[in-house]
Amino acid sequence: QDREYLEFLLSYEGAHEDPAFLETVVRKNIELKCELMAADPKEHREGMVLQLGHEVGHAVEFLSGYDLTHGQSVAIGMMVSARVAHMMGGADSEVVDVQRSVLERYGLPACVPKGIDVQDVLSSMRYNKRYLVEGNRMALVHRLGEMWSVDGDYAIPVADPVLREALRASY
Repeated sequence: QDREYLEFLLSYEGAHEDPAFLETVVRKNIELKCELMAADPKEHREGMVLQLGHEVGHAVEFLSGYDLTHGQSVAIGMMVSARVAHMMGGADSEVVDVQRSVLERYGLPACVPKGIDVQDVLSSMRYNKRYLVEGNRMALVHRLGEMWSVDGDYAIPVADPVLREALRASY
């Protein structure tokens, strides 16, 4: 949503527990979310950015027996989503590399735990609110700071074989 903010997060050299840093991050996240909610309260367009990583993340969270936190699970889902976007030709390899870098920089997981089966993730994703009769629809990054959209639709259809391959690459 905001490439400058991403660059700030990637270049920050201080302690992650620093209260001034945490205040900056929390304040900026709230501002960005408020902008989205004002423009797209039902998350049908630009607001889909708030779903980034949640499609896979919710399944991973559930399948981990809630041993992974919501944030950890969504982080893994964001990594899978970056791979999906790259595999589908909607994003270049920089998106995947930067996604991995930001997760690692802040101590968030980027890999699906080995005890979670790919098919179980796919099956669990059928309970996601963006899953339709035709299958998975995901929020995907096109370029750093920009979501992928097709004719104004930010929920991109993703075939199971692509998702399966992206999940396998995420172990």
